[in-house]
Amino acid sequence: MIFMKNFKTVSLLRISLVQLNRAFSTSLPSPVKVYENAQLLRKIILQENKDKAGVYMWTNKTNGKRYIGSSINISNRLLSYFSISHLTSVDMVINKALLKYGHENFSLTILAYCDIEAVIEREQSYFDTLNPEYNVLPLAGSSVSYLHSAESKLKMSEARTGIPGNPHSEESKAKLSQAGMNNTNRVGKIHTEEQRAKISAAQPTSQRIEVLDLVENTKTQYSSIREVSKNIGCSRYAVSSSLENKKVLKERYVIRPCD
Repeated sequence: MIFMKNFKTVSLLRISLVQLNRAFSTSLPSPVKVYENAQLLRKIILQENKDKAGVYMWTNKTNGKRYIGSSINISNRLLSYFSISHLTSVDMVINKALLKYGHENFSLTILAYCDIEAVIEREQSYFDTLNPEYNVLPLAGSSVSYLHSAESKLKMSEARTGIPGNPHSEESKAKLSQAGMNNTNRVGKIHTEEQRAKISAAQPTSQRIEVLDLVENTKTQYSSIREVSKNIGCSRYAVSSSLENKKVLKERYVIRPCD
């Protein structure tokens, strides 16, 4: 029985490698590295891929199924796959497979290293060619159309306000309203329509902004820098600076104007 199991594993691995070689021989460059035993080579994997952006692939050696992912820091991303707490808390098909079969039954392939800006595009090219079985969503960065569920919206609201399901009670609303009235009294005047128009004209024109989340592989469009700041938890200055200098924010977000 042990012999038959090992024979089956080796056969599936050979088939997977043959399929992989065929794919690369037709339209894609050869893989950068292949680590045959992810558990045994864990430290080497993390060391060799530190601070490198690119595309990687997990391959189940017992059934040949694959998962393709990408990151601006492959080592950091792979570290989460070696974390039991992450695997048990994040509901992903690949996480369940790693828990079920064990890392020793998975090989890890570094498909490509590339510039941060090209990560999603490169990942998509491998999706289209290899059709990985463990990837539920068919597109790299496929949450362009992602919508938060009611539950996740509620959780985000609780995280921002600290009040489950109720950002502001009637009492707190009244206090906020009163504070606003007091503030108006201290200022001593209310802006006229003409003054408001001048202030509005002095403000920079808002522009639609696209945020690429390289951790979650999502793209989201926002109507202003303020909205981006609020949703990703960064200051408006940091968002504006990232947009202007074209630098990745918090090693995670690519901020750019919408086309």
